[in-house]
Amino acid sequence: MDHLGPLPVRSLNHISRVSKSLSRSIDFYTKILGFYEVKRPGSLDIQFEGAWLFNYGVGIHLLKDSTPGNMYLNTKKEINPKADHLSFQSDDLGEVERRLKLLGIEYVCRSVIEDGIEVQQLFFHDPDGFMIEVCNCENIPVVPLGPRCGRPLSRRLSNSQKRAMAINCELIDSTMDRPSPRLLDAACRVSPRLSSQNALPGGFSELGLASGALQGVRV
Repeated sequence: MDHLGPLPVRSLNHISRVSKSLSRSIDFYTKILGFYEVKRPGSLDIQFEGAWLFNYGVGIHLLKDSTPGNMYLNTKKEINPKADHLSFQSDDLGEVERRLKLLGIEYVCRSVIEDGIEVQQLFFHDPDGFMIEVCNCENIPVVPLGPRCGRPLSRRLSNSQKRAMAINCELIDSTMDRPSPRLLDAACRVSPRLSSQNALPGGFSELGLASGALQGVRV
């Protein structure tokens, strides 16, 4: 299968969450995490209840749970940082923690130290018990394990810049055996305008998350 290469996908479009109460979930993801509700196809309303939310370049599709006696949702669970979760980037974890306390949301703190760089993490649940993380994970540079220009992506770059740089470097790696240093440097240079192009409309979140903050999804 390796000779086929990866599927021709371009980006993460959305994640889905099953919800016992759409109103509670909409309130949580809009008022606390800064998403905003967007139009949902009318044909879906005929099939099942739900809501579409968007921000940070990704959508969250809420699906009304119709399973009788579904005991998994809304069940009090231990906050386990190793559980499947969504992770959001923030530049002010102290403010995030302060607001979580004011909102009465239970959370746990964790940290990771790599090469003298510390990443702080806050974990908590959404109304249906799904795990949410807010962190400053961009402090750690993205270092490709394969031949991606042979150098780490600067942690000073935004996520969009890192992605663009990785794509440019991958293109060089796949088309040239030994690109000249001058060409390599030019192709891996990322325009600062990329970050402004990814600016999105909608309100800033209650937790002060940055635009383009979705770090990774494990579902």
